[in-house]
Amino acid sequence: MGMAIDEELSPAVQQQVTRQGARLHGFEKAKASLADFGYEFTSKRVERQTERIGTERVAEREAVIERYQALTLMEKCRAPAGVAIPEVVSVGDDGGRLQTTVASEKGTHWHQYMAADLRILKSQALADDPAPQLPEIFRDPERMGKLVSGVSHKIAGIEAPEDPDEAQKDHALESRKTDAILSEIPSRQPSKASSRRINQPETVSREVLASRKLSAPKFGLMMAAYAWSMGFFQSLRKGFVGDGSAANWDIWETHFKPHGFVAVLDFIHALTYVYNAAMAGRRASDGWSIYLRWITWVWQGRVQEVITELQIRQQELGLPYAEHSETDPRKVIAKSLTYLQNQCARMNYPEYRRQGLAITSCHIESTVKQLNYRVKGSEMFWSDEGAEALLQLSADLLSDSRPLDQFWNRRSARMTGYRTYSRSVT
Repeated sequence: MGMAIDEELSPAVQQQVTRQGARLHGFEKAKASLADFGYEFTSKRVERQTERIGTERVAEREAVIERYQALTLMEKCRAPAGVAIPEVVSVGDDGGRLQTTVASEKGTHWHQYMAADLRILKSQALADDPAPQLPEIFRDPERMGKLVSGVSHKIAGIEAPEDPDEAQKDHALESRKTDAILSEIPSRQPSKASSRRINQPETVSREVLASRKLSAPKFGLMMAAYAWSMGFFQSLRKGFVGDGSAANWDIWETHFKPHGFVAVLDFIHALTYVYNAAMAGRRASDGWSIYLRWITWVWQGRVQEVITELQIRQQELGLPYAEHSETDPRKVIAKSLTYLQNQCARMNYPEYRRQGLAITSCHIESTVKQLNYRVKGSEMFWSDEGAEALLQLSADLLSDSRPLDQFWNRRSARMTGYRTYSRSVT
């Protein structure tokens, strides 16, 4: 039956096995793919090789965190030697889900993992808001209904069944869904730059991080370690985009706010709460006109005006009781009001557009979809070690810095005793 997966294999074969094991949806598919290259391995051997390399990468990642922790405050305020400082950057994190072999206290095998997207952007800083008027795309009832429905399900923790093959075909389209909506935003600039929609930052490169075993505080520390290694702390314009969860803002407060990162609430989440509150207990036509007024105010940074009208609406309906359903207008209004009150300091969208910062979390949500393709499935059950190894390798494959290429160079040097020269570990 072919060769055993061990150190007697050539480095090229080890790399091929690991790549296919980390890239494809399941080790059986990886096994079939390798057979096309003339390698006859069992799926179990592919799994062992892939997880072993993933575990080595996790150990390297832990070393990166430890080195960052050892830095003095003054060292953290300086970029690492030889690292080019990007002008504008964006950081965001989100969660995905996978199944493990161990059930939780609630009796489910589904567990959350964390993912982060560290992105170098290209945009211009402008004197004024380049798009002060609410774009027409947010005035389209059909498109907004579909957009809000999807985000509302995510907020409620309701996930649609996933077909892995369809997910592989569609994730590129999904990753651009919100970007496509925002790309229709007009700019006031009359030059050729207008057609490039200069208020929308372009991605130059991204680095992806993922873990199931790290706690939120430790994951935030890892995000900071990698952001520092990429020169993010010294960037002129830097944003931290989140969906409103307390864990996100704890990470921002602890690791990124001290270095000048601007906290930005994902605009699409804000829109979802505003839309649901406007429609709650009203006819569709009446609710739509109120939604347009409120979302225009949010787009223009006038969030307090929305809060004031929500408070009046709450007085009209009365406060919700525990027995009220989640769709009861009183509960919808109360939930939206609390959300906007808690997040209003992170909703200065005119200023974020002026600075050329990202205003949605679509990048990290797209990244989670891509990670889910590899690790999530109704028949997939991971050990803690296996899940961590595969998440690390999947994140490596999605990162533009090609960390696996650097890893193989370092590993080869360790095996042969020769020194290879490449970029520092990130």
